[in-house]
Amino acid sequence: MDQWRATGARGEAVLFDMLDGLPVRNVFGVSDPDVHRIGDRWVMFLGGFTTRLRVSLFAAALPPGAPLSDDRWALLTDPRRPRRAVPL
Repeated sequence: MDQWRATGARGEAVLFDMLDGLPVRNVFGVSDPDVHRIGDRWVMFLGGFTTRLRVSLFAAALPPGAPLSDDRWALLTDPRRPRRAVPL
């Protein structure tokens, strides 16, 4: 168990977990989110450590109109390759 889970993170949603794996294949993990409202949706910009052992900037978004408290964040992916996050 990692320190974050062991020190009382109960009730907090884990959105992108390196231990459980990400829904994409080209990124090992993401961190340092910066969240903004753009139009009618929330967008999160994140640094991500890629399978090429480089750090790139990625984005995740909630569905249009969803509140910030929603946990349906999804990394933005290539429409032709939905298991590949698109670097910005």
